[in-house]
Amino acid sequence: MKILFMLIVFLFLPGGIFSQDNRRALPYLIPQTVFVGDRGRLVAPLGPSFMDALPFVTEPPESFSGSKDLLIRRIELERRDGLTRLLIDFTAYVPGRIILPPLEISPGRQITGLEISIASILNPGSMILAEPAAVLAAPGTSLLIYGSLGLIILVLFLAIGGGLGGRKYLVRFWEKLRRLYLLRVMESTLKRLRAAAAKEQTTDRRSEVVDPRPAEKILARFSFEMRKFISLFYKIDCHAWTAKEFLPVTPELSALLRRSDTLRFSGVNIGQNELIAILDDAHLFLDDLRDELKEPLRALTEGPA
Repeated sequence: MKILFMLIVFLFLPGGIFSQDNRRALPYLIPQTVFVGDRGRLVAPLGPSFMDALPFVTEPPESFSGSKDLLIRRIELERRDGLTRLLIDFTAYVPGRIILPPLEISPGRQITGLEISIASILNPGSMILAEPAAVLAAPGTSLLIYGSLGLIILVLFLAIGGGLGGRKYLVRFWEKLRRLYLLRVMESTLKRLRAAAAKEQTTDRRSEVVDPRPAEKILARFSFEMRKFISLFYKIDCHAWTAKEFLPVTPELSALLRRSDTLRFSGVNIGQNELIAILDDAHLFLDDLRDELKEPLRALTEGPA
């Protein structure tokens, strides 16, 4: 009985171990399925004949593989747990079976016959060409098309309006746009003057008296800009008008200029509150002019009544 047991052990157990070692000796991929363009690793266990080979790590040149279908990125020989393995990092660019070139492990010792299998996401049996893509428009084509269309409509509108007696209304429309632009420019000027007035520091906080020289400069600039604005707004030359001469044209502005001139030439210190109040009232005057422009079109080309 003992002899029979020993025969079984010697007959079957070595075969199992040998079979297991053979399984370990087979190369395998990491990951198991490598697709075209992905980076993979081939692990090739080496036999006892390579036990004396020295471990190394190398990055061969791109021309090493000798083909555009395969790029070998890194080769490493490692020894771990008494086993010698060859690690090959690669990237393949075609599907199917690819044979690796001979690899030199040590002087006069090469490994040949290694191969890898690359999978493809596409199924060759169902590869059908798609419909051709639509022609792409050149950059700026939409702007050119819609801009040209808008220009044509505008020309037709002007031609029809001029031919049907609408020229007078077009002139009034452009005149309204011109006055709105002048109002916007003057409002910006008043904002800058008010900001300059607010920065002036008072010498006496209780009386809020400012240095008369900067304040006089602000009022002088205000007087000049308002006369220039009214000259352009109503198309009349009133740069040299006195405050009284503005009374028939616009009583509100006449009163503002009178207050400004009184402070400038009175010789007394100008209060910061008085200076800012004049500028704020000027804003209200411009708001009234803007409200008048919102009314139905009238003879805007004529001067003030």
